[in-house]
Amino acid sequence: MGFNRVVVVDPYDLAACDRVVKEELAADEPSVIISRRPCTLLKYVKHDKPLRVDPEKCVGCRSCMQIGCPSISFKDGHAHVDETLCVGCGVCEQMCKFGAFERTGKETA
Repeated sequence: MGFNRVVVVDPYDLAACDRVVKEELAADEPSVIISRRPCTLLKYVKHDKPLRVDPEKCVGCRSCMQIGCPSISFKDGHAHVDETLCVGCGVCEQMCKFGAFERTGKETA
């Protein structure tokens, strides 16, 4: 379509996505950002290990809730991850400034 600026990003890498969006908005010409990652709903996509929340580290700031992940909820003032829904993308880890999210030992299908 004639675009000179085409950038591919991993939507799970929040820092890279933020950087690319800022760079492309500042560009003097039109650009295209392609967000590439296999759909987690496809059966053949192998998921990473689910995450869990360390309640000792969770301060209840709710910044993890901003991503709208269906596996994250709040119970007793702390974030909670439903391991049956978590695909292990790690976006919540990137959002948490307190390091409350950690990997579990089991993998999902």
